[in-house]
Amino acid sequence: MKTRLRSSKAEFIIERRSPTIKEFETLIEAVGWAGYTNVEALPKSLAGSLFCVVAVKKQRVVGMGRLVGDGARFIYIQDMMVLPKEQKHGIGTAIMDHLMDYVNQCAPRKVYVHLFTDKKTADFYRRYGFKGAEESFYGMSVKKFDKPLERKTPNRPTGG
Repeated sequence: MKTRLRSSKAEFIIERRSPTIKEFETLIEAVGWAGYTNVEALPKSLAGSLFCVVAVKKQRVVGMGRLVGDGARFIYIQDMMVLPKEQKHGIGTAIMDHLMDYVNQCAPRKVYVHLFTDKKTADFYRRYGFKGAEESFYGMSVKKFDKPLERKTPNRPTGG
């Protein structure tokens, strides 16, 4: 399904589909995530999506967003990306609107919808009701890059 949208700065289409691997890689590189992404895992990552949309302008993917999770209790908004030169034109908002429509129409009640963001984009997500750790749950994460994850022994004071 395609939705044609026009803002004062851009005309684009939202398509309900996954990006191709090449489109995904192009967005990842453009937004500066290449150093944090294992490109060999992208096909498996996309296959695990609940729902994806891409924003297309002049037959070129300029943004995307997807939902992952079990679809029943937990849904995560992942890979919200818009090419830097296409940002601030309503594309990210249109992508989020489609993701939230999917949640509203397809997810059962009492589902938790989570995402990770940085402080500079937090206000964008607050418009959709998301709250940070100062108002809601305290989220934590760990990155598994080159070294395996391991349990660390807590530092305990020594008595004297």
